[in-house]
Amino acid sequence: MRALVKDEYNQSEFSFGAWSLYVRAYNDSMAYRFASKFEGEIKVKSETFELKFEDELNAVCQPTFGTRADFECFTVLEKVGKLKDIFASCLPYIVEKQGYKISVLESGTWDYPSMRVNYPKDAKSPQGWWSNYPKKSEVKSAVMTAVEFEDYIAKTSGSRSFPWRILFVARTDAELIDNDAVCRLAEKSKLEDASWVKGGVSVWDWWNDWSLEGVDFKTGMNNETLKYYIDFAAKVGAQFSLIDEGWLEGNSVVTGKFRVDMKMLADYAKSKNVRLLVWVRALHLLNDAEEAMKKISELGIAGMKIDFIEHDDQIANDFHWKMAELAAKYKLLVDYHGCYRPNGLNRAYPNVLTFEGGRGNEYNKMKNPSLPVHDVNLVFTRMQTGPYDYTPGAMRNVNLKDFAPSNANPPAVGTRAHQLAMFVLYFSPLQVMCDSPTAYEKYLDTAKFIATVPTVWDETVVLSAKLNDFAVLARRSGEIWYICGMAADSDRDVKIELSKLLKAGQKYEAEIFTDTQNSYKTAQDCKREVKELSSKDSLDIKMTKGGGFVMKLSKK
Repeated sequence: MRALVKDEYNQSEFSFGAWSLYVRAYNDSMAYRFASKFEGEIKVKSETFELKFEDELNAVCQPTFGTRADFECFTVLEKVGKLKDIFASCLPYIVEKQGYKISVLESGTWDYPSMRVNYPKDAKSPQGWWSNYPKKSEVKSAVMTAVEFEDYIAKTSGSRSFPWRILFVARTDAELIDNDAVCRLAEKSKLEDASWVKGGVSVWDWWNDWSLEGVDFKTGMNNETLKYYIDFAAKVGAQFSLIDEGWLEGNSVVTGKFRVDMKMLADYAKSKNVRLLVWVRALHLLNDAEEAMKKISELGIAGMKIDFIEHDDQIANDFHWKMAELAAKYKLLVDYHGCYRPNGLNRAYPNVLTFEGGRGNEYNKMKNPSLPVHDVNLVFTRMQTGPYDYTPGAMRNVNLKDFAPSNANPPAVGTRAHQLAMFVLYFSPLQVMCDSPTAYEKYLDTAKFIATVPTVWDETVVLSAKLNDFAVLARRSGEIWYICGMAADSDRDVKIELSKLLKAGQKYEAEIFTDTQNSYKTAQDCKREVKELSSKDSLDIKMTKGGGFVMKLSKK
């Protein structure tokens, strides 16, 4: 979220036999990790992590309902004791005590399962939970699913460091957003040269079901449709075009049949200064991952969206790391979907641009859509763990009472300005525009704005925020500032003092997208205006229920 993350701390080390304990104190958090020095391989039977929180304290939970999980549930605000009714919460698990919010996180998780938090019926307080090591797995619903487990959680090298356990302490809700703890404690980059790693904004086909209007060919997974997406990316300035499910027949990139001419499409995209990304299932990479990546690279494709992992045991986590390493070998970018909550992998392998691990726009194709309050809460919860691929940019915007799921023309609950704000509010070095090119072409100013939003930032400033209510922040790329906000279930008025951000004596051109006075009933009604501003100005912005705003301020 910023160009430079300060890693300033005090550390103590305690040694006892073959074990060491490292404890770090930061200004905003504390963290500890164990290290071991045993010969050969060891099995870790269990790990103890207890949270001595009283049942009546308020908590923020990210529910999961079994060992297999997509980590895409709604955030739940409940008492600590209610965790007994849930299988486990993925991280962060947040508890409010004496006016502070304490966020449980982890980092540096490799060759080991991820931690969740659960509260067994017979326990006195919440505790860490880890999936046992899979003994037997079967393919179920296109996912390699563990069906039998060993009596240990990890089988690993006896000489190693274990994951960091983190308690981040926030005095305000805004400080939950401005949180670099996972990044600070992650493994350092393993790439000697990462100059080739470049993110950006991508157009995408799956969410809008390859639906185009006014074209003279049948749309679908075919060369003509995909060339249209590439042309549109070039028109609006997007850097990528993502080809999703349907291009590959069979379960192997190496031996399967392509339904489209991938080499021609990659070359065509290159001629338009656009780079291709392709979707693959994790199953497609289980047996011949290196050959698959070599082939994808030779076709001229820039990277992969790897989907349907849906586990966070040691084997699944090792898969994430191994695919990242192989992808880096062939200079491929990675976007993980159907995956765990990130815990530092993207710092070790910067070619991993982003992760899903949260409920995003895809649910607006279904009966139980994402909701504005959930969208707001993601900023305080999911965003603490690392970059997030929500796939924003829906152009059919409705209120909840008007919502009806659609596969080919999906709507999104909340206003259009709410969706536009996500491109700045959610940090992701790869942002994916979810809607159809022809839906965007009706509003080209809007499309060009979101297609050219920076995806990495030099500075982030949280201006005001309240969990379950609203969030307003500013991000800077070079000398250009972006300011954005989203509201949950109530109208919100915000005042922005530009003197906190802009240079004195300098004039700026502001391009602003806001809700209108009618957005409360016509959610896709969005106002665009361009005006001159300076550090002497302040802005009073009204966000309607489920609304938002976003603006760009460039030096004149």
